[in-house]
Amino acid sequence: GIGFKNTIPWNLPNELKYFQEVTIGNGNNVVIMGRKTWESLPEKSKPLKNRFNIVISTNRNLTLPSEVILADSLDTALELAEAQSPTQIFVIGGAHTYNEAINHTECDKIYITKIQEEFEYDTCFPYIDPNRFEQLDASEPQNQNGYTYQFQIWLKTCGAEGQN
Repeated sequence: GIGFKNTIPWNLPNELKYFQEVTIGNGNNVVIMGRKTWESLPEKSKPLKNRFNIVISTNRNLTLPSEVILADSLDTALELAEAQSPTQIFVIGGAHTYNEAINHTECDKIYITKIQEEFEYDTCFPYIDPNRFEQLDASEPQNQNGYTYQFQIWLKTCGAEGQN
């Protein structure tokens, strides 16, 4: 599970710090998210700083800050992202957007925080097909606020479709 009632069910400041470091990178990165993910962000964090923010929604009347771009699909969001000449593009949620991104031909890497705990959840991260992705790297297990977790990076391999 990755969410419960449009919130993250754990409190791991080190994970948020890692997320920020990875998605900011050299400051020329794009983050793409669905509407619910956008709405779940704390007001003080909107838009995510030092990243070009794109929100996917079919609601053309969605009110967003002027520096945030609205896209009606993942493909449109990716086109808008590429127009920024980014170093990297990250899809940061939610479940539907993750699922679409993981199955998209352009997805070549997945960053996951694996938490060794049970949580109440109503939103799940999609299945990662081991025929398409393999774990490339993992941090040592870490502990914070009573939770044990690990940062993992999964890399796309040549899958059944013959894509690299």
